[in-house]
Amino acid sequence: MKLQRSISFNEAISDWVSPLRYIVALGTGRKEESTYLSIRVGPDRSDDLTFQVYGSSLGQMPYASDGNAILKVRRAFSISTHHLSLLELLRSWQELERLHHPLLETYGSLMFVAEQHPRSRYLLLIQALEGLDGFDTRADRQKNVAAHSGRRTAVLEALQRLAGALGSEEIKFIKKFLNKRPLSSLDDCLRRTIQGLPIDTASELGDTALVRSVMAERANGDYATCLRIVRNDLAHGNRGYDAFELHEAAEILDRVVRAHLAKALGCGDTVQSRILEKDH
Repeated sequence: MKLQRSISFNEAISDWVSPLRYIVALGTGRKEESTYLSIRVGPDRSDDLTFQVYGSSLGQMPYASDGNAILKVRRAFSISTHHLSLLELLRSWQELERLHHPLLETYGSLMFVAEQHPRSRYLLLIQALEGLDGFDTRADRQKNVAAHSGRRTAVLEALQRLAGALGSEEIKFIKKFLNKRPLSSLDDCLRRTIQGLPIDTASELGDTALVRSVMAERANGDYATCLRIVRNDLAHGNRGYDAFELHEAAEILDRVVRAHLAKALGCGDTVQSRILEKDH
């Protein structure tokens, strides 16, 4: 890769090297290691200065590409086969970082970290989907907030006219506890994000041991309600859940979040579907 302008070493790593590694990991579905990095300083001439970069995150082990090993990796996409531009994917990643896109700031930085406990991984994935939905629906939400605020003001003004009948303390209580923002539902958020992809994983999630166990305790609700109940219990310390059951659900949610990240980067339905496939 050649750059048209000078940039700092930190910019080279954060803007180009790290996103490249994450995009490859997004395609392979596994944590990818960096083994070697060199930087050439100066114009494109034979006497340019070339430096090898050393660091704790670089493998520093001899490496040779093995064609058979590459073919065995079940990739969600390849640049040539799916007519994708690696440069455009990198620039899309940079743009999402500039926008503080929630998928990058919650999921991207911890993509494929094997040391995560199923509990923390589950909470992270639910948070990523919640943030994604808020990001995608922010324009409609702002309109709803404005409409709700106007309605709230009108109600409070009407109550002020009834202050004699209600009493000042009752009015203060209503003003304090009447929501300033419209109520939102995590259930609806999960349904929109999980079912808003080329392959619907709702039935797969509904068949997990985690959802079935919560469903057995609750007579009403669906898979999204159960996922929300588990999230609230874990986030607030109400109770714990079996680690293997959390892991099973998290594996499916991980594919959903990965597919949404691929979509945000500009990958089409074919790539998203490959990521969502159960055996990918």
